[in-house]
Amino acid sequence: MAVDINKLVNDYIDGKDISDFPIEQLENNKYFMERVLNVSNDYKMYFYCSNKVKTDTGFIRFLIKKFNNNLDFLCNCVDYYTKNTDDNDNIIEISIIMRNLLKSKNDDRYYQYELMRNVLYTALRLQVEHAKYFEKDDYEFQSDVGLGFWYVFDLYKNNKIVTDFYAKKMINELFIDDYYALDRILHKQYQSLEELEEKGIYNALIEAIRIYDEMLSDYICVNKELLKDVIVKYKYVSKRWDKYVDVNESNRFNILGGEIEDYFDEHKEKGILSEREIVTIVGMKYGIQDKLVQYQLIDSLDIDIVNEDKKNYKDVLNHSFIDKMNYNNIKNIIKSNLFYTEQVEEINEHKCKILNIENYKKTRK
Repeated sequence: MAVDINKLVNDYIDGKDISDFPIEQLENNKYFMERVLNVSNDYKMYFYCSNKVKTDTGFIRFLIKKFNNNLDFLCNCVDYYTKNTDDNDNIIEISIIMRNLLKSKNDDRYYQYELMRNVLYTALRLQVEHAKYFEKDDYEFQSDVGLGFWYVFDLYKNNKIVTDFYAKKMINELFIDDYYALDRILHKQYQSLEELEEKGIYNALIEAIRIYDEMLSDYICVNKELLKDVIVKYKYVSKRWDKYVDVNESNRFNILGGEIEDYFDEHKEKGILSEREIVTIVGMKYGIQDKLVQYQLIDSLDIDIVNEDKKNYKDVLNHSFIDKMNYNNIKNIIKSNLFYTEQVEEINEHKCKILNIENYKKTRK
């Protein structure tokens, strides 16, 4: 005989005797208990559910959708769920949803779920970095995998909530977490704000992401809303474009001055030329003597002195070993501080590889 499910649900809600099924069997059935909660609209019916039902991810999703205006109840349900399951893939999804529901930063539970999802994200990134270490000499591998979004997409491609979360976290790593990261990346790629705006900020960001992770870049192409926070930050970057150039230049010359001072403190051997003469000669070679004066590493008199007797200084550098050594070392210090480009070395700091190395290698064959 067919079971009248509506009658069965109503009888259960009303507390009537049910002879056709054991109560324990009904309370262990996720679909039945969902019907009970839907019909009764009484969240207290949750407490009659079995442990199996309470730790079912689909059931938790149902509760979140059904009772999203009862956050105290939902937090209790999710806490029970997370403490009684080790399914981290689903825990991160639930923690993302709950953190988004708890909009107030004054609520301690906001930080509870923020911490939960960030811990899981960090754990995955550490796994990725661990895998990276064992393939550190395979640059092709590192370049292909990038930030590791390939791995994330392989794990969560059917779960947009989690995939978007990881994509946004990786974007934040590149552009948001470090205050001047976006400035550095854009200034490295574009000589002027006009050149950048002609390119278009979305195109510029997608190209910048591609340097670090091609698959993440492709994903952002069709999910541009994930760049929302970066676009907000860009408004500030564009306003301070010229100021950043000045501040960055000042910082680099200050660091340069410190490194030059440290060098001469460590190398006490005296040549024919003074420290300031060596710095002036190198500065003139690179055409930065005016900047060296501006930042007080030398003064205009040093330039005049060198200009008056260039041939003599050239002869000294050709015949004095110590002066030649100091000249070359100061030249290298200036080059590394003022004329470097943040290329492979910086990029490699951010790149990581996927955990499932063997599966990835198979795809490359």
